[in-house]
Amino acid sequence: MNKSIGLFDSGVGGISILNSLVTKLHNENFIYLSDNKNCPYGDKSVSYTHLRAHETEADLVCRLLLE
Repeated sequence: MNKSIGLFDSGVGGISILNSLVTKLHNENFIYLSDNKNCPYGDKSVSYTHLRAHETEADLVCRLLLE
C-alpha cells in the first residue's frame, strides 16, 4: 500500500499546486491541509507563523501515520 503525500497550504494558491501534482502524479494519493482560517500569514509575527506551521505539520504527520 502506498502512503499519501501530505500538502500544507497556508491559505493562498495551494489548490492550484495540488491540482498540478494530481495531474502529474495521478497514481499517488494526497492529504491536503489548508489553513484558510489564519490566512494571510503576512501580517502575523514570525513566532505565530512558526507555531501555526508546527501545529499544522504535527496534524498532517498524524494523518499520514494513521493511514
